[in-house]
Amino acid sequence: MVVGGWWLVVSCLWLVVGGWWLVVGGWSLVVIPIICDVAFYSPQAGSLGLNELSHD
Repeated sequence: MVVGGWWLVVSCLWLVVGGWWLVVGGWSLVVIPIICDVAFYSPQAGSLGLNELSHD
């Protein structure tokens, strides 16, 4: 019983960790291309934002 309970706990922990990695991986697959698009396609907006921050 004790060993079975430990295996249940370990398997649940692995499922939770795996789920988190899937969520993080999915978000990175969505967010990284958006960041790259913004960085490559609108450099003026990025430089303006940096200039405004530095002047403040």
